[in-house]
Amino acid sequence: MALDILLYQQGNLTHCDYISQSLHDALFRHNNYWRSYMTLRKLQDYYLTDLRLNHQQINQLASELEQMKIFVDKHASKQIDRMKNVLNEKTYDEAWIIGD
Repeated sequence: MALDILLYQQGNLTHCDYISQSLHDALFRHNNYWRSYMTLRKLQDYYLTDLRLNHQQINQLASELEQMKIFVDKHASKQIDRMKNVLNEKTYDEAWIIGD
């Protein structure tokens, strides 16, 4: 199960992506450092996540993911790089992150 990420520009859905279960586990199950990051910790509960982020919060999430790389293994670090590239690829106005 992945967390779906819907990215919007000017009210139009322009990109769909996800946070894989393995990345979610690396971030939240294998350490507790995520508790220090305000945006990231909103994604902790896999089943209750239904989060809407504005442009500033999307940038904050990308920054927090980068900072978490020192706490995860190489595979998760590569996934973080991929996710950061997606989030920074365009100027998104809004993101919806949806759990199961």
